[in-house]
Amino acid sequence: VKRRLRSTCVLGDSSRMSQVLRNLISNAIKFTPAGGYVSVTATTVDEGMPDDVIPPSLLASGEVNQDLLQRAGSIRISIKDSGAGLSPAQLDTICSEGVQFNANQL
Repeated sequence: VKRRLRSTCVLGDSSRMSQVLRNLISNAIKFTPAGGYVSVTATTVDEGMPDDVIPPSLLASGEVNQDLLQRAGSIRISIKDSGAGLSPAQLDTICSEGVQFNANQL
């Protein structure tokens, strides 16, 4: 575990943010084979949100608030693992309400 923290305040629903992080980390662990890795990083974004934070299809649709992409002082949380991952179609729907994926189709 590497730690380089600086004091940062996050505004939002702490219960929901905690739930989302727990779910993402739990799924990363669950779908990573034995001997694999799970990496969780949190970094401050001082110059607006990078394009790779938003799925390309959503960026192309024009549905993304451009102000969000330029907002400095955000925090980017990244969870990476050596598991099979999600397909592009699954990535586009992952934040929809009630979405679940069959582990046999990952």
